Amino acid sequence: MTTVLTGKGEEEALALFMDVHAVLTEGSDGEVDLARLGSLAARSPMSEFPMRVKCVTLAWHTLRGALDGDGATRTRE
Repeated sequence: MTTVLTGKGEEEALALFMDVHAVLTEGSDGEVDLARLGSLAARSPMSEFPMRVKCVTLAWHTLRGALDGDGATRTRE
């Protein structure tokens, strides 16, 4: 995640969060441009394993919390 986000602004990081979250929770059949995700697209089959999705998305939810700057506790949901 950090490798992909290095050098990106807040808007780009938030857009990546939304795309990655969609791919992980809905699968690759959605409207996300997998080519834009690059190596992150390889995680799209993860949507078939809901318990693993929670682990994989925890760092992304932490990123979202940092971008929101609201100080709220994040969950893996």
